[in-house]
Amino acid sequence: PMASAPARGYTHVTDPEPKTKRTPKPSPESTLAGSASKRRLAPWKLALFSVTPLIVLFILAEILLAVFGGLAALLATMGLYGVVAYSSARRTREVGIRMSVGAGPIDIVRLMMGQGAVMVGVGALIGLALALVATRPLGSMLYGISASDPLTFGGVALLLVAVGLTATLIPALRAATLDPLRALRYE
Repeated sequence: PMASAPARGYTHVTDPEPKTKRTPKPSPESTLAGSASKRRLAPWKLALFSVTPLIVLFILAEILLAVFGGLAALLATMGLYGVVAYSSARRTREVGIRMSVGAGPIDIVRLMMGQGAVMVGVGALIGLALALVATRPLGSMLYGISASDPLTFGGVALLLVAVGLTATLIPALRAATLDPLRALRYE
C-alpha cells in the first residue's frame, strides 16, 4: 500500500489521454470483405494454411520417403560398385592368367558381369520379398495406386537391376583392359 502512494510533496500526474484506444469489434461482413482482399494480395498464404495438418504430414512423409529412397539407391549402387571393384582387384592375377591363356576382353567382361548379375539378382529377389511384406503398413500413404501394384513393383525392380548392372560394368571394363604381364606381376 505504501509503495503505490506518491511521495510527500509530489502529486501523481496521470496521462489525460490513454495510449491505447479501444476499437469497436468488427462486423462479420467487414471481416469477410477484409479476408477477400487478403486473398487477392497473398493467395499462397491462405492456400498453405487452408490444408489440414494431417495431409501436410502425409505429403511431408512422402517427400522424405522419396528422398531417403533415392539416397538408399545411391548408397546401394556405390556399395555394389565397391564390392565388384574390390573383387576384380583381388582377381587381377586370375584375370592376367586368363588373358595370357587366350581369354579376350569380352570374356573378362562377361565373367565379371556374370558375377555382378548374380549379386544384383539375389538382391532384387530379397528386395521384392521385403517390399511385399512392407506394403501393408505403407499402403495408407499411397495415393492413386494399390499397395501391391505389379507395374510399380516391376518397374522399380527393373530400374534397380539396371542401376546395379551399370555399377558392375565399370570394374568389368577396367579388368578387361589390364595388361596380362602387369597383372601377373601384381601383388
